[in-house]
Amino acid sequence: MKKIGKIFAVIMAAVMVFAASSALAAPAQAADAVTGVFASTTGGDVMGYRYDGVDTFFAIPYGTAERFQPAVPASWEGMYCANVMGEVCPQFSHATATRDLFNSFPYNMILTESESACLNLNVWTQETGGEGTRPVIVWFHGGGYSAGSSLMFNFYSGEAMARDYDVVFVSVNQRLNALGYLDVSAYGDEYKLSGNLGQTDLELSLRWVQDNIAAFGGDPSNVTIIGQSGGGGKVTTLMSTPSAKGLFQKAVALSGGTAQITRTTEDAQADTAKVVEYLGLEGSDEEIIQALVELPYEKLLEAATAAGVSYGPVVDGDYIPTGSYEISADIPFIASNVMGEFSTNYAEVVPYTPNYDVHMMLAYMDDETVKQQYISKWGEEYGPQIMDAFAAAYPNHPLKDGLYLNDRYGGFGAFGMLDAMASYGGTCYNSLLAYDYAMYGGIVPIHTASSIPFWFDNAEDIPKFIAGDEEGAFIMEHLVSSALAAFAYTGSPSTEELEWEAYTPENGATMVFDAAESGMKYNFFDKEIFDLISQAPSSSGGSASEDAEAAEEAPSDEGASEEGESPEGETTEGE
Repeated sequence: MKKIGKIFAVIMAAVMVFAASSALAAPAQAADAVTGVFASTTGGDVMGYRYDGVDTFFAIPYGTAERFQPAVPASWEGMYCANVMGEVCPQFSHATATRDLFNSFPYNMILTESESACLNLNVWTQETGGEGTRPVIVWFHGGGYSAGSSLMFNFYSGEAMARDYDVVFVSVNQRLNALGYLDVSAYGDEYKLSGNLGQTDLELSLRWVQDNIAAFGGDPSNVTIIGQSGGGGKVTTLMSTPSAKGLFQKAVALSGGTAQITRTTEDAQADTAKVVEYLGLEGSDEEIIQALVELPYEKLLEAATAAGVSYGPVVDGDYIPTGSYEISADIPFIASNVMGEFSTNYAEVVPYTPNYDVHMMLAYMDDETVKQQYISKWGEEYGPQIMDAFAAAYPNHPLKDGLYLNDRYGGFGAFGMLDAMASYGGTCYNSLLAYDYAMYGGIVPIHTASSIPFWFDNAEDIPKFIAGDEEGAFIMEHLVSSALAAFAYTGSPSTEELEWEAYTPENGATMVFDAAESGMKYNFFDKEIFDLISQAPSSSGGSASEDAEAAEEAPSDEGASEEGESPEGETTEGE
């Protein structure tokens, strides 16, 4: 018995040692060394790391799902190590963003195991735990509804915002393309949400925030959602979704979004019928849906691409009742564009070639050549008028910048969203980023990620773009990111440096962020340019407005989504 007692004592001692190690007691180390940080969530315990005053948690699972089915909250046993960037929704076999110029994460964009492994989110905070009083910013990435990821670029990180403005920053991965927006509702009531699964994923992530963000120091009653391009569309769609009401209190749409969702169930089901036809599927509804559920992802995406499926949220009369966000009239809202938004004009001046040749070639045109390009593009009558209107609206910009302009007042701009919000009695704000990057003698920001480094306090992550004007870029970074932080704290983007007036259809109030002078402009200060462009004959033979309308109505393919991305799924400008 004594021997058994000794063995028992040794076993108990080992158990106690193991228990102590399982408690993850921090070893002695230098004050500035990386340390582990821990939080308890509704799904289980997580371990992140603390470095340079910020706690970081990567790829916390918030959901798990079967194909074409809504996700349910994720859970796990033991401690989840949240130190590694997570998997993203499968999209393109060659979509890894590797160009050095972009400083992108070398991120494998192909998911090889569970399709729901992309249901994860990242958190940055100054202090895990505490009283849960910090404003929360939740970021939805661009890429249309078919591509992209929460950490596709270095400057998507929320670390700087957490450090410099003491907010809790969350970024979200979700299901995309055929996994998130292919409507198979015709094949059974259990699939009624299939056309909006990407949106239900985002809603589930916001419910995770409500349930868990206090554990990371965040205030679940003070949540701002922000998205860019396709992410902006996700934001305005959530504003149109009754079940998402109360999950956020403020909203920001950068270079994307819509005043009215128009895609119907009939539209979406017609797209799916083309996929079924392409695959040659026959039989009962049960047999067809079973085949779609079991089809390898690559084959599903191939069929959807060949069928010309247009991904996006669906006004189904239930989850999204009308496609209007009148229900969010009480939510302060920012809509923003960049100066050369959705620019295709330059492509008519210099035929598109990869790797920024368009930018570079325009940058090195002399003044006389630039003037000739205005006339070549818009004719002897309108070319000089457009030049004069541009010079009047942007006196501190070179004339070449006008060759990048596209219509911010039409389908590509923020004004439809702003006017809709104003008509609902809501409070909204308009902004325009007109800062030229220094590279190649000055490059106009033209959609995709061009404004995000400034909004997220991350200009240092685009060193090649700002080289030679670091001081100006960091001033711009401060002005823009501090406005976002102020909005997250108070619902108003006004700061000590810049008083930001709310937009109305009467005042056209616009905060213009520009290197020469940032501040408010009114009465649609540059609308004359676009009015003239819309009247002028374009180099393609029709008017510019007709060309823009045709471009807007043209179906997008997998690589050329409505946000203007390249066939590789990378941005065509990488800004």
